[in-house]
Amino acid sequence: MKVWLNFLLIFFVFSSLVLAHKVNLLVNRQKEVITGESYFADGSPCKKCEIKVYDSKGVKIAETKTDEWGKFILSLSEKGELKIVVEAGEGHRAEQKIKALVSEKFSEKREEKVKEKRENFEENQLIKQTVEDTIDSKLQNLKTELLLEIKKEMNKIYLKDIIGGIGYIFGIWGIIAILKNRKKVHT
Repeated sequence: MKVWLNFLLIFFVFSSLVLAHKVNLLVNRQKEVITGESYFADGSPCKKCEIKVYDSKGVKIAETKTDEWGKFILSLSEKGELKIVVEAGEGHRAEQKIKALVSEKFSEKREEKVKEKRENFEENQLIKQTVEDTIDSKLQNLKTELLLEIKKEMNKIYLKDIIGGIGYIFGIWGIIAILKNRKKVHT
């Protein structure tokens, strides 16, 4: 029994150390500006870690480092989907893909349609549309920030998670003990 308790203690100590250094990466792209944040599972920032940006063909096109708060910002006009990678040393690594920029033709067509609509609107309708666009933009930024914070909180490891894992282990041991006792009783 002591062997199992020692094993459990060693398992618990080393597993929490491993999980404490899990690296998380959150990335957001708005037009040509890419912002991101990298942090460990305990919520501490990934300071001065390398950030590498790869295009859809796997070619590295940019790199930077996180600041003291684990945040970074890049400006890229690359059109295709990008892969952002954070390397925090000792094999700790996380990556995330971000969507491509809208093509220039699509953007130009959209601008032409907006101009045509604005020319046909009365002044009140133009003001109303401008206010709605501003509110939508502000709400989108707020939504993005809230989602990043929620993801950050979801990646944290709490004491209840560790205790729950230990409970599962004890449950499995209990089932094994019952099965062993049944074999002894039947033989």
